[in-house]
Amino acid sequence: MRQSDEALSATPPDAVAEAAGAGQGGADLGLRLRRIEGQIRGIARMIDEDRTCEDVITQLLAVRAGMDRVASEIVRLHVDRCLRDMPPERASDEVVRIVALLNKIS
Repeated sequence: MRQSDEALSATPPDAVAEAAGAGQGGADLGLRLRRIEGQIRGIARMIDEDRTCEDVITQLLAVRAGMDRVASEIVRLHVDRCLRDMPPERASDEVVRIVALLNKIS
């Protein structure tokens, strides 16, 4: 397991579950993911129907943007949990790991 993966696995299981619902003011990530899933199925149909490259790429970019928003929201909720629930020295270490993860996302 890579070090950045360890940071994710260090996330309390309920932090991601919390992020999937509307808890802690977070958006409903499950709904967002289902919408993205539908967009991906639509892209597959577009390819089967031989739609234009521009149309397919536009939809792919929309999916990418949606995934980026989901990832950002999960990280935001995790940072909030770290700062709220962890002792300061552990939270500081976790924030360093999160910054490294954000660098991979962008």
